[in-house]
Amino acid sequence: MSNQILREAQEAFKQALLEGAAQYATDRTEEVERLLLHAKQLNSTDSPEAKDITEKARATASALVALARDERANRKTHYGLEIASLYRSLSETKHLMLQIERKVNSSTFLTLTQRIRNLETTLAQTRHALDRSDFERVNTLLLSAESQLMEISELLRPILRQLSYESPLGTTFRNRQKRRINV
Repeated sequence: MSNQILREAQEAFKQALLEGAAQYATDRTEEVERLLLHAKQLNSTDSPEAKDITEKARATASALVALARDERANRKTHYGLEIASLYRSLSETKHLMLQIERKVNSSTFLTLTQRIRNLETTLAQTRHALDRSDFERVNTLLLSAESQLMEISELLRPILRQLSYESPLGTTFRNRQKRRINV
């Protein structure tokens, strides 16, 4: 059997591990690992079985690389949509803040403004983590951003009631919860 084929299979497997395939398809990753071990044992023989096992390991490892890349792209899209939704809610809140700025007391307005700035910072950190494909951090930051947005909504609710405005945040939260359940 050609050592070149075995090296290619090993390189494809390393690439699959670097791409994070183990977190998406553990069973297939273990299968490739077993095939590579078996191929190494048969490496000195020139049997067709050794070549077939190595080819299968290389093909499966290449498929794992593609799977990991697709899964990462899907996650980026999913989280990107969630981040965009939060930004949209933030924008609606800012617009609402401009409308009510002169109608509430300054301490309440300052509190809301500070919480909105904190939310902006959290969303920027979330987007940065998404760019780095740090999905665990993205998920943590998204939960924090949703919590911050909920706090802002709770602060705004009595003000809006007092001013007879309709909150754009209530609709946003219901839609986000529906989308989370569907995903």
